[in-house]
Amino acid sequence: KVSGKEYDELRDMLAKCGIALTVLPHIGGSSLHGVTFSDSGKIVVGLADCEGDSARFRFSLFHELAHILCGHIGKDRGTTAEDEKEADRFAEKALSGD
Repeated sequence: KVSGKEYDELRDMLAKCGIALTVLPHIGGSSLHGVTFSDSGKIVVGLADCEGDSARFRFSLFHELAHILCGHIGKDRGTTAEDEKEADRFAEKALSGD
C-alpha cells in the first residue's frame, strides 16, 4: 500500500504545483495504472496502488507527469497513441537518469 512520509511529501510537493494526487486500489487484471485529467482548473493525477511494485508506481507517476508537461491534458478528443508513446519515453528517460 502506498502511504507514509514519502507519499505525503510527494502529495504536498505536487499540491504546491496545483496538482492533486490520489492513489486508488489497482483493479485486478487491468492494465490501467494511472490517469490525469483537469477538473475545474485543477489537475488531478490518479495512480493505482501497485501493491509493492515501486518501479511500476514510479513509472506511472512520471508517465502521468509527462502528460501534464507535454500539454496532453484537456484535448478535445483525449490523448492519442502518440501522446502515450511520448509519455512512456519521458518516463523511461527520467527514470534512467539520462
